[in-house]
Amino acid sequence: MKFFDKKLRAHLTNPRWSWGAISESSGDVYLSVWTDRFRRIKGKDFVRLTDSKVSGSRPGNLGYRERLEHVTRIRKGAGCYCVLRTVRDKRDSPRRMRDFNREELLVGGELIKHDGDWWLEDGGRKPVP
Repeated sequence: MKFFDKKLRAHLTNPRWSWGAISESSGDVYLSVWTDRFRRIKGKDFVRLTDSKVSGSRPGNLGYRERLEHVTRIRKGAGCYCVLRTVRDKRDSPRRMRDFNREELLVGGELIKHDGDWWLEDGGRKPVP
């Protein structure tokens, strides 16, 4: 996805299976997340970062392994911003993107483990640089 390279200046390892990238200049993590994967947990809005039942069950899933590395970076204090993607058809597996928000990024807040998966608090929005 050229958006990561050109707008966010964060290079995807592989445009086919990468779910995020790290900015070489700032160390911030930029992740793709689905707009239908939000949930209210303990009174706050969170977006799901991992789905261990689906992706974690495939040992060769490179995107999932890379996502776990991104989560580790966030846990160690890296800033996190998310590109909000809309799914084409929720029944598809793997999912395919219909569109994404080119104007603003979700600002990552608290990172929590809930029901066996990693969730990121919705810390608001900021314009795409």
